[in-house]
Amino acid sequence: MKILQIINSHALQDGGAQRLALELHRAYRARGHEAHLLSLMRSPCEETGTHSLGFATPYRTQVWPRLRRFLHQPRWNDVEILHVHLFPAQIWVPLTRPKNLSKARLVTTEHNTFNRRRATRLGRLCDALTLRAYERIICISPATSEALSQWQPQIQNKLVTIPNGIDLGRFENATARHQENSPLIIIAVGRIAQQKNYETAIRAIAQLKATNFEFWIVGQDEMNGEMQRLCVELGQNERIRFLGYQADIPALLMRSDIFLLTSKWEGFGLAVAEAMAAGLPTIASDVPGVREVVGADDGGANEKGESANDESVNEKGGFLVDPNSPADVAARLEELLQNPELRENMGRRAQIRAARFDIAGTIENHLALYHEVLAIPATRSQSESNREIR
Repeated sequence: MKILQIINSHALQDGGAQRLALELHRAYRARGHEAHLLSLMRSPCEETGTHSLGFATPYRTQVWPRLRRFLHQPRWNDVEILHVHLFPAQIWVPLTRPKNLSKARLVTTEHNTFNRRRATRLGRLCDALTLRAYERIICISPATSEALSQWQPQIQNKLVTIPNGIDLGRFENATARHQENSPLIIIAVGRIAQQKNYETAIRAIAQLKATNFEFWIVGQDEMNGEMQRLCVELGQNERIRFLGYQADIPALLMRSDIFLLTSKWEGFGLAVAEAMAAGLPTIASDVPGVREVVGADDGGANEKGESANDESVNEKGGFLVDPNSPADVAARLEELLQNPELRENMGRRAQIRAARFDIAGTIENHLALYHEVLAIPATRSQSESNREIR
C-alpha cells in the first residue's frame, strides 16, 4: 500500500498528534508499505520517507501553491491513502489535491475534544466545509468522537474511533524509584500552552504544606515565560524547574514519583498513559479523553490505596481532579506526597491499566481501516455507520 500522511509539523516537541503520525509512519515502513510523511512546516526530522515544505507556520497562503506543486509530482500518482492530521492541513489538502491524486482515498484524524473554532459560528461553517471532503474521520478516543459528532452531527456516519496508543516497549521493567533522602519529584509533561493549564498546577504547588519535593515541567514554552513569571510571583521558583523539551521522556518519568496533568481538555491523554506505563501514580484532569485513560474515580482510597470497591480500585490508574481548582489538585498532591504506600499501590495499578493502550493495536487498526476504505466504492463509502475499532 502507498500511504502519504500530511501534517502541519512532524516535530515531536509539537505534541501528541505529531508523535502518532511519526509512529504510524515508522510502523508502515517496517511492515513493507511505501509510506511517506509530509510536514508543511520546517522540521528537523530526517527519517526515511519524511518530507518538509519548510514553512514557519502552516497558515500562510503560500502553502497552497507549494503544496500543490509537491503533490503534482509524478511520484505521487499511485498514492492510495492520503491521511491528513490537524487544521489547517485539513483545509489545504482537499483544496490543492491535483488530478493525479484524484483516486487516492482521503482520511483525516481528529486529535482533540475542543479547539478555538468550536467557540464560533464561523468555525462551525469552516469545519463543515472542510470535513465533508474526507471519506473517514478517525477519532483518537470515544470522547473525541462524541465531541466531534455533537459539533458536526451531519458527519457522524464518517466517524471511526481508533484509540491512541503508546509504545509499551519503552517502559519495559519500568519502576518509579525514589532515592532516600532526596526530594520527591512531581512531573508534568506537555508544551506550555493555554490548553495545558499550568497555572492551576503552579498555584496548587504553592498551596502544599509538604516541602521535600520538586516540580518538573517538561515541554517547550509557547507562552513567552508567563508561567515562569507566575512562579516568581508566588515564590515557587526555587522548587519548580522548567526543563524545556526533552527527547527521553521515559527516563525522566522513571526518575519521578508523581505525575500531574491539569489540562483544560485533551483528546486522549498520551502523556498520562506514558506516566502510568512507567508506574507513576497520577493526578489528572477530570475531562473527557483523560478520564477514559485514568479510569473512573472511586471517590477516594484509604491509607493503603484500597477501597471497599475492589473492582473499581483495580481499574483506577490515578486521581481525577477539577482542572479549575488548585485546592482540589493540592489536596491530592498532599495525599500522595505524604503516603508512600499509596504511591506504590496506585503506581502498580496504573501500570497494569496502561497495558491496554499498546500502540501495536492502534497501528493495526489504522491499516485495517485503510484496506476497508480502499475496498469500498467511493459512492458507498459515505454511507457507512459510525463505529469504534478496538
